[in-house]
Amino acid sequence: MKLHLFCGLAALALTLPATAQTPSRGYYNRSRDSRAIDSRASDRRANYDRAALRCNGQLATIRTSTVRPGKWDEFARAVAAHDSWYAHHGGSAKVTLARVIHRNPRSGASDYADGEAVTITVFRDANGSAPQHDRGWDDFVSAYAASSQVAKEARVCLPALT
Repeated sequence: MKLHLFCGLAALALTLPATAQTPSRGYYNRSRDSRAIDSRASDRRANYDRAALRCNGQLATIRTSTVRPGKWDEFARAVAAHDSWYAHHGGSAKVTLARVIHRNPRSGASDYADGEAVTITVFRDANGSAPQHDRGWDDFVSAYAASSQVAKEARVCLPALT
């Protein structure tokens, strides 16, 4: 059931209109040389989004990332650090890494995409405020930037998944 859910969410992220898929400008797309993370602007955007649209389910961010060659393990560690950061800051979100599956149209064979990943951040309190960013935040953001680039991003309101 969980794999089916992640595949469905990944498909949703890949089929949303292009206007809903604009990559994040200040999250983890910064170059490796840029050490400054504008966390206050990020917090303002997140809180504005949450206040403007009441979500009766769970607010989530679905990102499709291009993983740099040879950087899959580093990217997976960045996702784990991201999830751990939320766990140590009140547990307000759960970050999950999903592998992208490509199907060969000729053979029908399926395989995992080596250079593509989907991360799903589900916020436990859709209408709450984001924790204050700190050095731990900067660390996993830098790890994301060193190992990947966001290709597509969508903010969604997930219905109850029971």
